[in-house]
Amino acid sequence: MKRKTRRALLMSGVSILLSVALLVGATLAWFTDSVTNTGNTIQAGNLDVELYHRALSETNDAPYTEISGDPAVDGTLFYDTTADGQLWEPGYAYGRDLKVVNNGNLALKWQLYFTDLTSTGAAQIADVLDVYVIGVDDTENALTQANRIGTLSELAGGLVTGSELLNAKESTAFSVVLKMRDDAGNLYKGCSVSFNVELRATQAVYEEDGFGNSQYDALADGSPDQSWGSLISGTAVLEKPAEGWQDPTTLTVGGASVLVPAAAIAADAEQLRLTIMPTDELAEGVTVNTATQGTISYEISVTGIDPSSSQKFTVNLPIGKDLTGVVLYHAGEQLAASYDAGTGYLTFETESFSPFTIVYDKNPDSYTGASVSGIAGFEGKIFSSVQEAYDAISPVVAELAGLEQGTASADAFDALFTNNGVITWTIYGKQTVDNELLFSFGRKASYYGERNITAVNVQGGNETAGLVLNVPVRNLYNWWGPNVPTASMSFSNLVLEQGSSLAQMTFTGGTYGYTYKLTLDNCVVDGKIYIYWNNGLDLTVNDCEFNNTLGDSGSYALFVQGDSTGTVKFTNNIVDGYTRGVNFQRNQTEFFIDGNTFRNNSEVDRAALQLTSASKFTVTNNVFEDTIRSNAIWLWDGFNNPETVIANNTIGSAYSLSGYKTEYSNVTAYENTVASTLCWEKGASAPSECLLDLTGKKPVFTQVSEIGDLGEETVNTSTGTPLTEYVCRGGMFQLTDNITVQNALYFTADTVIDLNGYTITKDFGGSLCALGENVTVTFKNGSVNVPETAKQGVTNYGDFWYQRNFYAYDQNVTLNFSNVSITLPQNKDFAAFKGYSRAGGLSVTINGASVTGALFEDLDDEVQLTCNNCLLNGAAYTGA
Repeated sequence: MKRKTRRALLMSGVSILLSVALLVGATLAWFTDSVTNTGNTIQAGNLDVELYHRALSETNDAPYTEISGDPAVDGTLFYDTTADGQLWEPGYAYGRDLKVVNNGNLALKWQLYFTDLTSTGAAQIADVLDVYVIGVDDTENALTQANRIGTLSELAGGLVTGSELLNAKESTAFSVVLKMRDDAGNLYKGCSVSFNVELRATQAVYEEDGFGNSQYDALADGSPDQSWGSLISGTAVLEKPAEGWQDPTTLTVGGASVLVPAAAIAADAEQLRLTIMPTDELAEGVTVNTATQGTISYEISVTGIDPSSSQKFTVNLPIGKDLTGVVLYHAGEQLAASYDAGTGYLTFETESFSPFTIVYDKNPDSYTGASVSGIAGFEGKIFSSVQEAYDAISPVVAELAGLEQGTASADAFDALFTNNGVITWTIYGKQTVDNELLFSFGRKASYYGERNITAVNVQGGNETAGLVLNVPVRNLYNWWGPNVPTASMSFSNLVLEQGSSLAQMTFTGGTYGYTYKLTLDNCVVDGKIYIYWNNGLDLTVNDCEFNNTLGDSGSYALFVQGDSTGTVKFTNNIVDGYTRGVNFQRNQTEFFIDGNTFRNNSEVDRAALQLTSASKFTVTNNVFEDTIRSNAIWLWDGFNNPETVIANNTIGSAYSLSGYKTEYSNVTAYENTVASTLCWEKGASAPSECLLDLTGKKPVFTQVSEIGDLGEETVNTSTGTPLTEYVCRGGMFQLTDNITVQNALYFTADTVIDLNGYTITKDFGGSLCALGENVTVTFKNGSVNVPETAKQGVTNYGDFWYQRNFYAYDQNVTLNFSNVSITLPQNKDFAAFKGYSRAGGLSVTINGASVTGALFEDLDDEVQLTCNNCLLNGAAYTGA
């Protein structure tokens, strides 16, 4: 018996003494000082596992004996040396109490194996020896199917049991019992088997390193590592039965079997010997992509065979369940084989024996490399690195039309770029980027004349996929006008790591270009990102996690700058540990900041979210956690007062919003939850009260601009009733929610009401709108609803003021509807529009609207109706 201990730390007691020596000039008497820290020692831990045993019959307080690994000292664990115990028979059981002890000072995981199985005799007795793992307190009554691990043959080279010992001197005890089956017949008389017991140990995930990371040794057992995992090894020897060899004769080692045809056995063979041993050598003719494929190799041999035989042997080999891409190689060629993913068995026929190699697809999480799609000739190939992919593909791209801005015919372009100009990279494991134009293979321009590269997409292919960016990432340029698409770029499902040589990660358009579209989706950002582009920018950053892993002070997780149009969507991200969070500064760009979580900002007079300049800011549904020591939001000193909505955010930070000034008339805040109404202004020595109420009720109707000389007042109203006080002044209004009005709307000046997709509902008996002389009123983009209940209180025709929902009481009145759905009672006495003789007429224009109910009534032929692209459902016209 031998004991093997795997030690991942090969050195212990290594001491490093660090000291500081000061050199003092021989003649100059400079003032000097020093601080010295001595005695620094780095001590490697000790991984040490011990195995102890005792007889099953011992009491619980009986001592264990350590197994030294020397058979002369230890004896044999599963060989009964008593006079009656050396020979086994059906029903006989024997085993040992075992104890595994962590004798070092590192957390470890251990596994117990049976290895080097060798059988002799006319049958393989290991096939009828069941193995059980039970508690040390258990009796033979515990030898049940539930505690049965398998037969000795099935476990040969495979795992018997295992666990973890996380603390020094920690131990675990159990019993391993072998029992010969009751139904083992005469076939097994005189047969024998020998095997070794092996305990293996390696580091376990438990201790934390200096970064608080407990996962640094998560792969201590390798990926894969054959010496830690389960491989078959052993020999089976069968003696020639008295009645002669069976056809076929089955030889079994560790769950593997070889069926030997009788015709293949040498005439003088008195025994057959099967040997299966793992090997690191690959079979002849094997080609492996180590980035994505794993291998298992065995030396398989059978002695006692007639060398002139051409008979085929059937081999059943357990290689593991749920593998994919399984291919078998032998004797310089691929061998036909059948693999059952459910059982893990590979079955094949062979006429000869030599090394066999099984190639299979690795778990994608263990891949390292890159693949590229969209380029002819490289589909499906996985390179060992992004640089290898670049080196292979860049010359092919250059051959088409150079790497500058050369052009090519449409046919030539389509022959190389197979996906309409879309290039897709798939990254496996961590890759390093040292070339600004790596992802376009060195090509600088998207333009090829008749065709263009339209997109460069970089995506993660497994859980470990990531990019270390040592240079800025540059997109293809386009200076051929807005009708030529500038190639978009996207990065998804990746860890983006800032290289040590960069101040921040930079994503930029080409040297020249029109609108640059960039997407970062589901990425972990370890470091900082800076995006500067002075042309159009459509930027989406979604579901990303930003971590200040470099510990930079004065830093932004994301800083977006430039001076042009575009849209930036920053949604569902986590921003953690940055001094100043994120900063948005593009005068003509609309920003949407929604659903993000900010935490652990530290610079007290700055903020987790800095709003600098834009055409519009919408800040909604974000969470600013109580770990933020600064303001949640800061309107920068040079804030350009764009339309800004701050709503429905949860602000748990120490301070809420700073930088607000009363002249910021375009800033609207409502329905935010705040932990503090204080703010800390830039450069202040103490906090002060925030000048903007963040918690008010949502405005329903907002005056957004004026028509004509109507003054500068902006109106925010939270209910429908005050609306009547303002629309009479005229102006341009926008609905920000559904609204119910309970008083008539009197229009005495030109007015535009943008319903903005919402609905005005009338809830009183009377005219919804009354229009004065020379007034034009426009409703657009929404719905007007007059329910049946709104008729209440109208008793006779004489109450015309209350009967008609849109009523002209003076002359030269124009009413326009555009993209509006109007719902009215199904009764012409409560018609929509009323013109009256003394009013001088009502002109109604309906464009792209639908009207349900009574449309209008014209008693004195004073209503002019124009309908363009309208849907009338139950509407009617009644004239004078």
